[in-house]
Amino acid sequence: MRQRDGPNLGISQIVRLANPEIFEKLTEIIYQKPDETKEESKEDDAPQCAVCYQDFEQCDVLKQLPCRHQFHKACLKPWFDKKNTCPLCRVELSA
Repeated sequence: MRQRDGPNLGISQIVRLANPEIFEKLTEIIYQKPDETKEESKEDDAPQCAVCYQDFEQCDVLKQLPCRHQFHKACLKPWFDKKNTCPLCRVELSA
């Protein structure tokens, strides 16, 4: 944890940093695109990383959080260096 001054108020707030061990223990997934022949498989519905807003591509390395949200591993690491929460739902991760 570290303290930061609040915006223009001089108020300290606690920022919980993610434990590096938590990041390493997250489930790692190699993304496989769904079968393109299925009717429900549409380009508009392609899952994407909520950090970089890029669609997941075949063989991308993803990390899955306990809340089941998935992100590119490379996108999630910098977020985890600063925060201890899911970028989408803000659920706090613990050891």
